[in-house]
Amino acid sequence: MIFLKKLKINILITVVLSILIVSCNTYRPAIYKDSFLTIESDIPILILKGSSSKIAVHYSNLMKKYMNYLINEYLQKIISHFALSKTELLSYSRLMEKHIPDNYIQQMKILSDATKIPYEDILLANTLVDIQKKIMSCTTFIKTNGCNNDFKGPIFARNLDYQSLNILHKYSLIVIFSEEGKIPFASITWPCLWGVLSGINKYGLTVAVNEVYSGNTSFYAPPYAFILREILENARNTEEAEFILRNRKISTRLNVTISDSTQSFVFEVGNNYIKKIFPENGFIFATNNFKEDIVIEKFNRLNYLNSQIKSDNMNCIKIKDILQKTRLKNLNIQSLIFYPSILKVDISFGKPDRKELQFKLIDLNKFL
Repeated sequence: MIFLKKLKINILITVVLSILIVSCNTYRPAIYKDSFLTIESDIPILILKGSSSKIAVHYSNLMKKYMNYLINEYLQKIISHFALSKTELLSYSRLMEKHIPDNYIQQMKILSDATKIPYEDILLANTLVDIQKKIMSCTTFIKTNGCNNDFKGPIFARNLDYQSLNILHKYSLIVIFSEEGKIPFASITWPCLWGVLSGINKYGLTVAVNEVYSGNTSFYAPPYAFILREILENARNTEEAEFILRNRKISTRLNVTISDSTQSFVFEVGNNYIKKIFPENGFIFATNNFKEDIVIEKFNRLNYLNSQIKSDNMNCIKIKDILQKTRLKNLNIQSLIFYPSILKVDISFGKPDRKELQFKLIDLNKFL
């Protein structure tokens, strides 16, 4: 009891200090029972603790305002850009819903009840990247043996290039899920997204997904972001993560990059297909194609990344420079550098057209 009282006092102090420091941030610090939203180095961090149902209730209470705004403004706006109507999109969402694990369904229904957002909108927000390809264009790479004398463990770098429509980039945050009976993990995300596109768990297991543009979508599979979340909640290393990945239906062609503190791989996955790609000369990368695909890319990421395989001058500054050169400047909303062996992450959030990536180092050890 004394420990819990001290913990809540420390949380309250953190929130008060954050309110004094933050002036123009999208998010405002808040507390709800054992969970809280805070700001560290201008990076919003939502810490959730409790049972499966409590996690969803706490999330709803702390994110309600932001969720409603993104559903009403962003979701409706991005749907208007598609050829398919909302009714048609929802019909595909319902097909995928049948393959989503029950606990995630129940959590999303709690989100709906607590925020008064229609369940169909929350479901659509979590299936949209599967249904409508090419919303997301990403670059992921790993330097498996660190960067010279700066750091010896694997370095997992990631550009998330995603349609912001001058809205979504303002809502990036870290969400820490500490659910009873599950491995605690951090998801780099935004409100309403209940799956994972980029994240790391307590054991340093790190995952990210890149959509592969070729191929069609099967709606008789779970949304792929839920598979990544399942991996982080249950796997302690790349072997356990690979086992989960190989035993799940996959909705569309993807590059799934997975690393722990000692091993790193890219998995090319699709309907009834999986291929494990190994690092070459301590370097591995993925964009939006499979290795054997013939690609004509106007952004020239592939040629540039291939040239880095032969580079012996890979320090931590170079890692950030590669992210700068491979991000799509009209789409990039998150640039991330995970350090799996020490549970830290360098984060750059911001407008897609920002000139330079400004990183903030966040220590996740105190949250996981």
